[in-house]
Amino acid sequence: MALTAKQIVALLELPRIGKKTVLEIGSQVDGFMDDGALYSEIMRLYNDRVCSLPRCFTEHEFAGALLQAEKTLKQSQQLGIGWVSLYDPNYPAVLNNVKSKDSTRKESPLLLYYRGRLQLMLTPSIAIIGSRQAAPQAEKAAEFLARNFAQRGLSIVSGLAIGCDTAAHKGALNVGLGQTIAVLGNGLDRVQPASNTTLAAQILDQGGLLISEYAIGQNAVGYTLVARDMIQAGISNAVVVVQSKSNGGTMHAAIAAANAGKKLYTVKYSDSAFNQSDYTDGNRLLVDKYGATCISATRDKVQMSNYLNSLAQDIIAA
Repeated sequence: MALTAKQIVALLELPRIGKKTVLEIGSQVDGFMDDGALYSEIMRLYNDRVCSLPRCFTEHEFAGALLQAEKTLKQSQQLGIGWVSLYDPNYPAVLNNVKSKDSTRKESPLLLYYRGRLQLMLTPSIAIIGSRQAAPQAEKAAEFLARNFAQRGLSIVSGLAIGCDTAAHKGALNVGLGQTIAVLGNGLDRVQPASNTTLAAQILDQGGLLISEYAIGQNAVGYTLVARDMIQAGISNAVVVVQSKSNGGTMHAAIAAANAGKKLYTVKYSDSAFNQSDYTDGNRLLVDKYGATCISATRDKVQMSNYLNSLAQDIIAA
């Protein structure tokens, strides 16, 4: 079972064909085929109702999609963007942990685009994520935890959004050898939000990694950000929610992590009013319903350091 990167991109270019259908085709194809042979095989699968193709596309349509796919990959390469497909031998095994929010099915990217050191995905990591409308104490907590976990050998995963994500990436970069992985919900030809363009460059300059399952030209929209959240949860040993409302996008990654049996943490602040506010009702929900462990502040620096040492050791061993 195998498809080339160009064939994957081409199939996704065709109307009403999504990831599920491409996976079905890939599972039925015996080894890599040239494009003409693949088209004939797809038509056989369609006629035999082996896969859920919504419509029969013509060979001419497929040829056009292949030309566009070749153009997309060439432009990506010119922009310094690499890629690895589900059928490549060097596909990072950790991506096989990416699942749906309820963990009922795999959601591994068919094609992962990247800039930077792909090998960073082989290291133990922790996702530190939270609201874009972050309170000052939440940004401070994200930076503090990212910096301290990076000092203890963990790569920091986040989503390059403003607020908590930005603070987490910066916290990792503030450590001499701290490294961070930014998961984007858009193509890697741009940074969204644009205000984090400099931060993205700093991540790459310091040996970090930008990844996305979306081709160049794709903007971040609702469904791509949900998919990004699933990747964050899937590739991380553990997830820390710094601040979230119960209906916030951060909850997608947190609940996915909990359902996958991963270590899940939330931050509990010294400000009791903030802990009980609407801005942190997601934190409380994760504790009450999903068994998240609270990371609480302490004025004793030695005690906090020992606590973080213990957490980091547990996360690395997970």
